Amino acid sequence: MHEASIVRSLYEAAEAARTQHGLDSVELVKIQVGTLQHVVDEVMHTYFSFEAEQWPAFAGARLVIERLPARLLCLDCGHETELDDPVFACDACDSRNTRLLSGMELDLVSMNGTAPD
Repeated sequence: MHEASIVRSLYEAAEAARTQHGLDSVELVKIQVGTLQHVVDEVMHTYFSFEAEQWPAFAGARLVIERLPARLLCLDCGHETELDDPVFACDACDSRNTRLLSGMELDLVSMNGTAPD
């Protein structure tokens, strides 16, 4: 399961952002995950809670996962296709001459926390 290493990297990035912005603690971490990352939300939440024990400033923090669809641009007809299955083909002209527009994202989007008094 690659979720464990993803969550560990997420905490490292979030800790750097927390320090940079002078937050004492973090209450919410929001990430965007493309559907082609094959990340299981429940596993991410479990690892996020487990990893919080290693990062005291994140005790009790919630993880919010926003899913982003996989989208293709057809290089033949210009149509954009949202993928529902693993076939990388234009749903307008059936061309396989496509470019991936989204679906591989794995980004820390925002954090909410408390600043020192």
